[in-house]
Amino acid sequence: MAETLTFTVSETVFDLKLLIKTTLPIFSKRIQALLVFKKYENIGISKRKVAELVNANHNSIQKWRSLYIEGGIDNLLCHYKIGFKKNIISDQQKLGIGRRIKELNGRIESYKLFNYWFNKKYKKNISYQTFYKYVKRNFGKKIKL
Repeated sequence: MAETLTFTVSETVFDLKLLIKTTLPIFSKRIQALLVFKKYENIGISKRKVAELVNANHNSIQKWRSLYIEGGIDNLLCHYKIGFKKNIISDQQKLGIGRRIKELNGRIESYKLFNYWFNKKYKKNISYQTFYKYVKRNFGKKIKL
């Protein structure tokens, strides 16, 4: 079995607890893991034990530990997520959908017909499911008879 990796956490326990309260929620487990490493700084603790204590995957703990060792707290609190996919329906098309709903007085009789209208008007080929979810998410419309 591999020996546990020991390293020094330069922040104080107070600073780390304050960071948990003031940073984004996605970073709270990272800081909790750092608190555990701080507690066992002199004797060392395995990444699997830390993972068990903070309820995270041991591979995440290893990655967070490496990030901290390489660049400190600033490196640990970097967020590299890209975000959501770009909408396939433009803002102008969204306005067109809104106008069409207004013309129908909010009474969408059939999402299939509504989807057909959209695809024909804007020369698109958006599937029924995608269109249905988009309209529900952005306009909150249900079919009214």
